[in-house]
Amino acid sequence: ARWFRETHHAPVLENWGLLWMWHSLVLVIASVLTELLQWNNAGVVSYPLLWTVGLGAWAAVFWALRRRMGPVTFVERQIAHVWGAAMIGIAALFPVEWALGLAPLTLTPLLAVITGMMFFIKAGILSGVFYIQAVSLFVAGAAMLAWPQVAHLIFAVVAGLCFFIPGLKYYRLRRSLQAKDPK
Repeated sequence: ARWFRETHHAPVLENWGLLWMWHSLVLVIASVLTELLQWNNAGVVSYPLLWTVGLGAWAAVFWALRRRMGPVTFVERQIAHVWGAAMIGIAALFPVEWALGLAPLTLTPLLAVITGMMFFIKAGILSGVFYIQAVSLFVAGAAMLAWPQVAHLIFAVVAGLCFFIPGLKYYRLRRSLQAKDPK
């Protein structure tokens, strides 16, 4: 039970609930668009544009929205850096594929591994419950290897739920606290 408890930093998650729910939607859209591009034999440049430029733009909007909610704590900055590192890791998959002479999206299962690592770190900093998301994403990576023709759809479902479920929990918690103490 100690592994799954929240740390004293967990209350900052109340600031991220709604944003995580939006992030889950963005991940689902990016993943579904990637599958559609792949099924339609889109050009190689389409994928890095979607995952690097598109998600990079979302990251800027995400951070601006969080900053509008009030001061950003030290722990939130740490989490933002972990998230940023994960995004850099995902963006790096494209030049690595190119440099190794691999077909585009060959390294797609690493999306789940990178995202799982991010949740593993969040589990240590915020709440051990995030170990469940980490394991779910690691298993999703294996499933993505087994079924590459629908790998991004697998990632969409698992990663979407990994962000949406805690997002909803902390969004509801924030709303209930606001209802008790409307300032």
